Amino acid sequence: MPDSTLSTLSFADRQTDMTKLQLYLLAFLINFLAPLATASEGDYLLRRDDQIKMQVYQEEELTTTTSIGKSGNVSFPLIGSVKLEGLTVQNAESTIQKLYKKDYIINAQINLSVINYAERWVVVAGEVKTPGTIKFPKEGELDLQSAIAQAGGLDDSADREHILVRDVAGEIKTLNILTDEATVLKHGDSLVIRSKSLSSSMVTVVGNINKPGAIDYPREGKLNILTAIALAGDFKPRANREYVVVTRQGKQIHINLSSNSSTTGKQFYLQAGDFVIVRELTLTNSTVTIAGNVNTSGTVDFPKAGNLDIVTAIALAGGYTRIANKKEVTVLRGRNQYTVSIKGIEAGEMQMFFLRAGDIVLVKESRF
Repeated sequence: MPDSTLSTLSFADRQTDMTKLQLYLLAFLINFLAPLATASEGDYLLRRDDQIKMQVYQEEELTTTTSIGKSGNVSFPLIGSVKLEGLTVQNAESTIQKLYKKDYIINAQINLSVINYAERWVVVAGEVKTPGTIKFPKEGELDLQSAIAQAGGLDDSADREHILVRDVAGEIKTLNILTDEATVLKHGDSLVIRSKSLSSSMVTVVGNINKPGAIDYPREGKLNILTAIALAGDFKPRANREYVVVTRQGKQIHINLSSNSSTTGKQFYLQAGDFVIVRELTLTNSTVTIAGNVNTSGTVDFPKAGNLDIVTAIALAGGYTRIANKKEVTVLRGRNQYTVSIKGIEAGEMQMFFLRAGDIVLVKESRF
């Protein structure tokens, strides 16, 4: 007759063994299969505004869901701020894991995933069937051919050999859909597909002018660049006359149309099909604003060459009033705000603070 106690113990032992096996399998799935779940992200490089989720195995309180900030960094529990922008998901996991292992968790197992990808887009305009904004795929890149295909394809009248691509920095290049279809586009690019008829009988003027668009090229005679810009409504106040770009048959020609230029616009003649881009003034031709407890509130020209420090800028604004607070001067820069101690700079206790064009400096009143 079999020993019932032994049978019971054996069954319990088998249950314990099964539980251990299940735990081992669970650990295996988390440690080895979880990275495979993110394999679809491939070589995708993390970007600002990507929303990510970080999990540490058996450390639920460390789970973090957040977005990559403008600095490219993310703040995690215990290890603080970590630079993730520009890393693949796998490399980011490895970086985070090393930091946790270093001082906190010996066998840290990290799972990082992208919950929502930052939106990327290009604009396609001109001779396509559905011009507009084209979004990048969530993972991977977007090439010229795919962008045009998503815009409905080229119209029959499209100039396929002279597609203009302008990036966010204002640089222009000309692509040929027949030979450059695999060219990878960048976030913020603008594509302009012109008509073949316009390319052969008109010039196009765009940018910081009052009436951008196509200008008829005279059937007889010539057309200089100043006349073309005048026909397009002339320059806007912020137009950069020193750096006007003419795109001609895939090449860029830079023209200085300022009054100080030795070559006037009347001496530069356009050709049918030229594309003229008038850019906005760069930061070096701009100003900073000084307000508050200074003797002459207003704008101060930013030097065309060199830097402008806060002490010099305030001196150019007439200096401080008797009640100015030199310990806490505020600098507004876009969405950011900085507090600068002029007293500290003068005493050599703080480094000099250099301004950027567009900054606003506020000198407050002293609090007695």
